[in-house]
Amino acid sequence: MKNITVYVGGDAGREGRLQAGLDLARTFGGHLSCVQATPPAAYIVTDMFGGAFVIADVIDRIQKNTASVRAKIETQLGHEDVSWDFVHCEANPADAIIGRARLADLIVLTRSQSGKGPNDAMSLVGDVSLHARAPVMAVPEVASGFDTAGRIVILWNGSFEAANAVRAALPLLAKSGGVDILTIEETPSTFPPIAVAEYLSRHGVKSELHAIRPGLAGVAETLLSGVRRMAPACVVMGAYGHSRAREYIMGGVTRKMLAECPVPLLLAH
Repeated sequence: MKNITVYVGGDAGREGRLQAGLDLARTFGGHLSCVQATPPAAYIVTDMFGGAFVIADVIDRIQKNTASVRAKIETQLGHEDVSWDFVHCEANPADAIIGRARLADLIVLTRSQSGKGPNDAMSLVGDVSLHARAPVMAVPEVASGFDTAGRIVILWNGSFEAANAVRAALPLLAKSGGVDILTIEETPSTFPPIAVAEYLSRHGVKSELHAIRPGLAGVAETLLSGVRRMAPACVVMGAYGHSRAREYIMGGVTRKMLAECPVPLLLAH
């Protein structure tokens, strides 16, 4: 993981993302690419009659705030021991991140259930994890960094998404303090959890299998309870095995974990 992209928006999770990105870059001797984005809609003011206007004062205020945030981050990174670059895009955050992360090995975002707009944290993680070619590391809003030496839990259901996540996480798994493969008992799969253990062993990564019975609360809650009990440093899982619309309406493992998982999630679709 030599190329790590971090979104540096003005939200409360920015410092946590930045620290996680720095920890990962140090561990892998990597480069940190910071992406800042201003959506075009931010410059537009509407009135009660449906009119839309671009006001010079609004533009000036946004540009000054953007410049202030950039200056603060660049000063902070100037004292760090990793290589980095910074780019600002006039685009929606998801489009900016996806576009700039074409050659990224990992994208670091924040997972949070707060906010209702199209650019809130959960929507941003969903958009990027579905459309970017790189895996997404979604850290809690209160993250203070990333423990690359801690244990990692893989949530396995035999899906293509889960397999993609395991392959993407291989450098992290190799550096971790141990790997646990967590699955639901009697879940039909042409690729059972032992196949993951065998794959990892060929890469020199030892793992332990854990099968748990589905609780009355459902698969998502059962897996979340298992993660809480095992208390890993990170969870690796496939993102949106069902359609995102179905998960929004009916619920799902991805949505549940994004909303409530207490540790960073490495997601791949």
